[in-house]
Amino acid sequence: MQFTLKLKRNLKIFYFANFFAHLLFHISIWVAFQSRILTFTEMGLLYAARSAFIVLLEVPTGALADLIGRRTSLVIAWVVSSIGYFLLPFAQTKVVFAAFYIIPALGEALNSGSDTALLFDTLKELKQENHFSKLYARYGLFIRSALAIAAFFGGYLYTIYFGFPYFAVAVAHMVVGICYFFSVEPHIDSEKFSWSSYIIQTKQGLKELTKTPYIRTLSLYYLLVGGITWSCLTYFILPFLYDSGFGEVAAGHSMSIVYVCSAIILFIVTHYISLSRKQIYILLPVIMVIGLLPGLLSYGWFAPIMAVFTQVAGSGRFALLDGILNQYIQSKYRATAISTLNMMVSIVSIVLVSIGGKVQDTIGTKFIFTSLGLITLIIVFPIAFMLVKEQKE
Repeated sequence: MQFTLKLKRNLKIFYFANFFAHLLFHISIWVAFQSRILTFTEMGLLYAARSAFIVLLEVPTGALADLIGRRTSLVIAWVVSSIGYFLLPFAQTKVVFAAFYIIPALGEALNSGSDTALLFDTLKELKQENHFSKLYARYGLFIRSALAIAAFFGGYLYTIYFGFPYFAVAVAHMVVGICYFFSVEPHIDSEKFSWSSYIIQTKQGLKELTKTPYIRTLSLYYLLVGGITWSCLTYFILPFLYDSGFGEVAAGHSMSIVYVCSAIILFIVTHYISLSRKQIYILLPVIMVIGLLPGLLSYGWFAPIMAVFTQVAGSGRFALLDGILNQYIQSKYRATAISTLNMMVSIVSIVLVSIGGKVQDTIGTKFIFTSLGLITLIIVFPIAFMLVKEQKE
């Protein structure tokens, strides 16, 4: 009974952890902050290098989380991230900046998949795993509220001192580490670490994503939806707003509106609208096309409206697709499998940003949005229809 109460406390901890984890005060000023030291091309290359670093660690850290425990992995992840963000404002050269920039990436890799797996296993032990999507969307409301607050005030903090947004993120991430310290590890499929089991764990996690033709198609779908939307959410959206006529403070205000609107939409969809898997498979690429394809025509407030659709699709990957995918993966290998998919999502994002950086220098970010919309229309939609056809109710 006492352990059950502690598991229920996990669910409350997730609220606080997700809120503070996404107080990313640098989200609307990172271009101005990095431009003090880096050129725009170098920003793209550094983003790609950081993402590649995360890719190299995705599967090992996911397997490690399955073996030493998600709780321990999460505590370490957020403390490391806090240290990295605290150091960044002190970087005065490109080499030092790059070194400090990589530190939060280590924390991100340790966190990747572990938070979702800890939540799902907590719900599973409480026999509430069917509530995953609704609960995750509720957490998403906290996430986007935090992003909205951070985006709104980040520009003001930057005008006071360029390092304040990053110091604020460091404090917030340390709070996240403290939150997870007070969580508990579910008893489901726990296992002690050893190198032999580590190798087996990694192989089995990879097998989980390809064990049936349907899972293979679902993994490919997740990869494309995640890769396209993640590159936009983490990199292209802010330059897109700049290209559409927004300055730093105005872009921060616009991003606040984007996060609030997307949070409300996802909350309504997950709590008051019952969507089948087939509907979800079709709905996400539809939203992506609306948010990306008209990129070349965007200007002024039409750009944030498009950004809302893109944000909904990107967040819907976590709120809707993660819940579906988790049901097909054994708990013992869940963090490894999810980390593997996140690794592949990062690879797609690296490719898109690397190519996109050159395009931005010549044509602009608007063209990138339209191009990603065409890719969604031509490639993602057919895969969605394949899933609908293969889905057995």
